[in-house]
Amino acid sequence: MEIWNEEEIKEMWRIFFRGETEGQRKYGPLIREAADSFPQTASISVYFTDIVEFNRDFSEYVLESPRWAISLGEQAMKDFMHVDRKVQLIMHIIDIPPAMAREDIRNIRASHLDRLVSIEALVRRVTEVRPRVTVAVFKCRRCETPINILQSRKDFEEPLFCPKDQGGCGRAASATRFTLLKRESTFIDTQSIDVQEFPEGLRGGAQPQRLTVYVEGDLTDSVFPGDRVVFNGILQSRQLRDRGNTKSTLFEKFLECRGINRSEEDYEEILITPEEEKLFRTVSQAEGVLSKIASSIAPTIQGMKEEKLALALQLFGGVRKETPDGFLRGDMHILMVGDPGTAKSQLLNYIQKISPRGVMTTGKSATAAGLTAAAVPDEHEKGRWNLEAGALVLADMGTVCIDEIDKMTTHDRSSMHEAMEQQRVTITKAGIQATLQSRCAVLGAANPKMGRFTGHSESLVDEINMPPTLLDRFDMIFTIQDIPDRAKDDKLAAHVLKTHRYGEIKRYREVAPYGRYGKDDVELASENIEPDYDRDFLKKYIAYAKKHVFPVMTEESMDRIREYYVGIRSGSREDVVTCTARQLEGLIRFSEACAKAHLSDEVRLEHVEVAIGLIGYYLEKEASLEMGGIDRITSSMVHSQRASVFTIQRVIRDLQAEVEDYGKTGVPVEEIIRQSEIENITKDVVLITLSKLNQLGDIYRTGPNKYKTVDTT
Repeated sequence: MEIWNEEEIKEMWRIFFRGETEGQRKYGPLIREAADSFPQTASISVYFTDIVEFNRDFSEYVLESPRWAISLGEQAMKDFMHVDRKVQLIMHIIDIPPAMAREDIRNIRASHLDRLVSIEALVRRVTEVRPRVTVAVFKCRRCETPINILQSRKDFEEPLFCPKDQGGCGRAASATRFTLLKRESTFIDTQSIDVQEFPEGLRGGAQPQRLTVYVEGDLTDSVFPGDRVVFNGILQSRQLRDRGNTKSTLFEKFLECRGINRSEEDYEEILITPEEEKLFRTVSQAEGVLSKIASSIAPTIQGMKEEKLALALQLFGGVRKETPDGFLRGDMHILMVGDPGTAKSQLLNYIQKISPRGVMTTGKSATAAGLTAAAVPDEHEKGRWNLEAGALVLADMGTVCIDEIDKMTTHDRSSMHEAMEQQRVTITKAGIQATLQSRCAVLGAANPKMGRFTGHSESLVDEINMPPTLLDRFDMIFTIQDIPDRAKDDKLAAHVLKTHRYGEIKRYREVAPYGRYGKDDVELASENIEPDYDRDFLKKYIAYAKKHVFPVMTEESMDRIREYYVGIRSGSREDVVTCTARQLEGLIRFSEACAKAHLSDEVRLEHVEVAIGLIGYYLEKEASLEMGGIDRITSSMVHSQRASVFTIQRVIRDLQAEVEDYGKTGVPVEEIIRQSEIENITKDVVLITLSKLNQLGDIYRTGPNKYKTVDTT
């Protein structure tokens, strides 16, 4: 690497700012404009790609000695300012090519210290903006001479003596005292940001590595928890202290940020080339593209055609609309409830990996703070707290997958209500009141209460350990039962065996590439296993659709949706409702998602028909009129159960009034069952209803197998 002295470096910057190409000639006018509007504009952003184009050796020198090179560049900028506007501007370095300086947080080593590095990370915590002194002005108490001390980030430095060369008295700090003059000192805004690796890029069992980033000036208050940002800066270190406050040989690393590349649009971090965009447009016009996308989701899982189609549309999402009253969400929420071994967790893992911003968690390990935001102590100020983003915030504009959602506690589960419907998280804790964005789709998986579906209960709430208020927020709920069927079982077994054989041959080829199995064997074994579109292609395709496609419903589509909704509602009775406006909005969202999957600017009739088929499948399977309608999902009791409740309550009250002992000690369960059977209520229904009434507090147990109503003394 070529070495330049101070004047040579300044001259290189002057030539660069003067500009030999059109891309470089912009800097001179920008510097003058910034200087004229100072302090409203206090910085200039320099594209590192322009420096590379200007002089490759000089760009490498900036990477190796950034502090020295950038400080001289800031001095050279003054030569391009008007004579009466010589101010100190800050230089920000942005757009560093990943191949030159991009490093993963876990791969940062001592060799990177004092070099310019670029890291792409997830923002977890952001402190408030605080002033930091850069030049401290002190006054000697003896002679009142002002003394300027340049401050570094590490420790606050005070004068050791009053310097005579600055007109001072020459006394040491022990013979005089120094007072900090805050008004004469120079301060700059600063902020501390905790970042971590992307969760989807971690190896199994690895904990995400973290790093502290310090930003200053107009870089403060530009990123928020959940953002995915590229930070360019100088890697620094500071010495740690042991428990006895003695200096340690260990040092802590941090990044002094000198530039931020932050996308103004979502999914900008996924680079899509013009060739790929052209390919996407071609694929979107192909016949059966949506079916191919759905079948490419978890291809090793056999069947589940409708469920995979719903998950594919969930990835694309609908259109978020601004209204005079606020907004209407475009994301769809899906819940899968199934018997053990029905591949629910495998589906969730695949969706998390394919979603451009996917976060995976489990109900057993998730808390309310882990889902929304946690309050953590401030490292600089005792008694102050900062917010650290949880899963629902980190998955903003993406998908959060929650496995075993039924295992969450009632308190932790209640934190999801606002995030799912309002798509925001309101935090009021540790003296902090804040609102964080959680514009994400929720994909949940749960098991039935008794391990498997019993089939005895008319209400889905009885089968799942989740309240109706939360179930009602899901646009679609799939129940997946493991029912023996010889034809299906034979097909499933063949698919599973073929999948395992394919994996075995691939592993064998890795160990013995010239053994008995060749490439032809791999291709033969991969039939019906390899998806139409691989995971990377789908991830980019979905990101492109979510970023560029915002379809609008045609008049024909609106008429079809209205006709379908009114038609299915007309089949309702006064006591049984087949669907509500929530299902209507879900139908609209799925129609929009279908249009986005085809990269269409319009929601056409064929897109609506796909959504109607999916919604119809869901309502017919889970909320048909015979099953009790939508109350089966959104209420703890369907109409028939409510009728049984009223009857059993009346039976208990009548028996208490007729038999004096029953009024005092309670009515035996056997007698309640006998009288209820006369009313055509079976024993199983009586036992379930008694348990519910006891939980609700309408009746209470007075002894072994005896109940009394609350309103009877």
